[in-house]
Amino acid sequence: MAKKTFKENPALRFVTTDEDTHNEQNTENTEQTNITDIISITDNTQYTDNADNKQERKTRRLNLLVQPSILENISKIAHMKQTSVNDLISSVLRDYAETEEEAISLYNKVFLNRKG
Repeated sequence: MAKKTFKENPALRFVTTDEDTHNEQNTENTEQTNITDIISITDNTQYTDNADNKQERKTRRLNLLVQPSILENISKIAHMKQTSVNDLISSVLRDYAETEEEAISLYNKVFLNRKG
């Protein structure tokens, strides 16, 4: 068995030096970055229009258990439509809720005592 040598520490490949950081800052300063661009990249809250054309945040989570074949097919459809699986499922559910407006209205009248 060969003797180990510690001349080149593998961990040092992941550590940046001041010189590396300085070089990266110089190249980044060549393009002007708008602060709103940075915020939109880091903010993962998505907005959508609801039925009343008000912006609504997509902040609720829903866990679904589906058959693998269904997920595979939905993923293929989303890929062909150049959208995410989440957006595809959201649009399908939104369309379904629009077709069931009468049931939603009845629910609101019966359980929430609201006009609808």
